[in-house]
Parts: sequence; C-alpha cells; structure tokens
Amino acid sequence: MPNWCSNSVVFSADEATLEKIRNMFADIQQKQESTGLYQLPSFAKSDKGVITDIVISQDRFEFETRGEPNLELMIETAQFYGASFVSRFAEMSNGIYGEASFAGSTLRLVTLDQQDFMALRYDPAQKSYPWGGNVF
Repeated sequence: MPNWCSNSVVFSADEATLEKIRNMFADIQQKQESTGLYQLPSFAKSDKGVITDIVISQDRFEFETRGEPNLELMIETAQFYGASFVSRFAEMSNGIYGEASFAGSTLRLVTLDQQDFMALRYDPAQKSYPWGGNVF
C-alpha cells in the first residue's frame, strides 16, 4: 500500500480557464468513482501519477497522490490551459514537504527535508520556534 501525499493546488488564470480546470478535475473524479479505476486527463503525456480523493473549491484543488506530488501533471495542466499554479504538498512518513510554483515555463521548487526539521527547536521562553531570523 503506498503512502499518500496530500496536495493543495491553486491555479491562476481567467475565470473561464479556471472553470475548464475545475471541470477537468470534476470529470476525473466522476470517472474514478464510476469505474473504480484511476484516471488522468487526455492530454497527460504519461500514465505516471495517480490523483484521487479530489476536492474542488472555487479557487483550490486538493487531492492525494501516491508517495510524492504529481508536479508533472500539474505542469501539463497549466501548459494545456495556459495557466500558472502554486502547489503545496506533504507526505509526512517519507519526509516530503514543499511548495512548487509554475508560471510561463519556469518551475520554482522549495522543499524541506529531515535536516530542516531537526534544526527547529522549541523555545519555551518565547513559546515559539525561532529559525533563520524568524519566529514561528
């Protein structure tokens, strides 16, 4: 059984384009529910990357993927519809945490690893986590 990676994606585009993207995710979810098989959009270049448990809101898409974020599919979706996106993802048991943004043809990826988390120390006097000149 795979570990599931939680994903939250916000696409940026005009409202008509966002509606097409919402419809695409809704269609994938409906087909998965009716067939019991994983689905990808017709423009997907590979069959790698399962998305399931899709939740669609006005400006956000949340879903689960196997083991890691499916950034390739998000990039293909953005390119197909002429949109950009910001994706946040976490798969805690494998220590995968990050944020990806895509605009034009540029992907910016920021990830945290176990060493980053080990560097955090709770300061009981401040009741916070000071790190990198910031307090969380």
